[in-house]
Amino acid sequence: MTSEHWTEERLLDHLYGLIDADEHLAACQECSTRAAALSLRRTLAAAPPEIPDDFLAAQRRRIHERIGSPRRAWHPLRWAVSAMAVLAIVLGLSLYRSNPAVTPSHDDQFFTEISTMAQTSAPRAVQPIEALVQDDTEE
Repeated sequence: MTSEHWTEERLLDHLYGLIDADEHLAACQECSTRAAALSLRRTLAAAPPEIPDDFLAAQRRRIHERIGSPRRAWHPLRWAVSAMAVLAIVLGLSLYRSNPAVTPSHDDQFFTEISTMAQTSAPRAVQPIEALVQDDTEE
């Protein structure tokens, strides 16, 4: 027989059938009381709530009233959202301007030259030497 009291975790394991009771649980008044209290709390928590019949009857009457009454076909907020969406589309289309034909600028020429320089395989320092060699072969 162990003299140590059961921990909450062990009591919960016993409550949910994961472990069996031992001699200590049967002999110890404190542990068996705690186990019984946990079992009672579990039973109370799992019990369905008591709902008065008057409440359920009133709820059914309200449902039947809503089923019998006509719905409002027009609600101002429902149409306001649609109207704002249409307004946004109309404003977007009226303010839309096509871009004029793009003419090359000085920046475009600069970037073209940089791109051409970056695509050459020879370093810039070698280019004068290549120019000398090319001149000799051409003559």
